[in-house]
Amino acid sequence: MTSDTTGAPAGVEETRRNGKRERSGEDTRQLVRRAAARIFLEKGYRDASIQDIANALGMPKGSAYHHIGSKPEVLYDIISDGMRGLVERMAVIVDYPLSARDRLRLALRDNLRSTIEDVHAPVAIALRQEIQALSDEQRREYLKLRVEYQQLYFRLYEEGVASGEFRALADPKIALFGIFGMLSYFQKWFSVDGEKTLNEVADIWLELIMNGIGSPPA
Repeated sequence: MTSDTTGAPAGVEETRRNGKRERSGEDTRQLVRRAAARIFLEKGYRDASIQDIANALGMPKGSAYHHIGSKPEVLYDIISDGMRGLVERMAVIVDYPLSARDRLRLALRDNLRSTIEDVHAPVAIALRQEIQALSDEQRREYLKLRVEYQQLYFRLYEEGVASGEFRALADPKIALFGIFGMLSYFQKWFSVDGEKTLNEVADIWLELIMNGIGSPPA
């Protein structure tokens, strides 16, 4: 079963809805995290301060510290949550009984949709270079999630090669890292009020990608 609006597998939509339900009853600590995510996106991690987050919430700085702990702690909570959601939904997509091409379309749409609808995902993408601010353990856990996400794309590519939909490239990592770069830059220029919807952008990118890795027609 798929959704009416995106064609995404029901499991993807259920995972997304579950995340929203959890956040609908979020406590003050979680609200502070979401405010911090927005501040990090607007000002950048290095230039953002706990005071900025407190101001955004209209609370004393001491109260914000109580709920956050420190900038590295809230950064880890945000980026790990965003990446975990991407991994969970990508796992559903990769296992869905569709062609590799159609699953790639769904993967692109989900990633772009997350960038627009879920504040955690764009922070995870935009601030991935700031992981040096994390503790060694936090950094290992986050990188583990990121590698897991990349491996799901590699698995999808390999299944597409096996089915004859994708070409066997000499170094597929380069092509796939190019896709990740496109996805990372999306939030810098896309507007929900723009000429194209995010699904249309995903479909245009799919054609671009398929022209690069797709098998030529017989």
